[in-house]
Amino acid sequence: AIAGDAAGNADFAGIGATLNREESRTLNSATAYQQYRAYTTYLRNNETGQAMADDLDDSTKTISDEQRTIIANERTASWDQIVVDQDFFQTRHLRADGTYNVLRQIGENEAEDAQRKDIDPDPHFAESDRLRIKSNLMVGMLILMAGSLWFYTMASEIKHGIRYPLAGIGLLCMLIGTIGTFAIEVL
Repeated sequence: AIAGDAAGNADFAGIGATLNREESRTLNSATAYQQYRAYTTYLRNNETGQAMADDLDDSTKTISDEQRTIIANERTASWDQIVVDQDFFQTRHLRADGTYNVLRQIGENEAEDAQRKDIDPDPHFAESDRLRIKSNLMVGMLILMAGSLWFYTMASEIKHGIRYPLAGIGLLCMLIGTIGTFAIEVL
């Protein structure tokens, strides 16, 4: 009964850890992809500003002063926006080639969650399985002990020479049950 109860508790802990893991994955993915979206906005504004700067520097294009002022203002607005955009994603997740490493961010966030709460259900379920096997084996030993009691009862009621082998079988069942119970408990 104790092993069965402990197996139920381990199952409950495993379900809790599974829920924690899925919550962690969901929230971390949502956060990472929100920051990835901010990075793409940053990248778009940076490229737009750079394209406008290239247009302004291109001497082969004929641009009126009014258009030049508009383009310069738009360029400045794009580059000002990238300063704001940088606050909405973690720059440490940028690769050397300028791409954003979303999987690294999700992995780091999941590792941080693992330090704060239990997100690994496998040990709990393994413990539950081990305890259920132990409980089932103990029930088997209990059945063997009940058989021992039956053989003892038969030996005490029968007034014939067969009572001694029945008592021997009862003794054998009791010894196997006792040794088996001890082995299950120790191992």
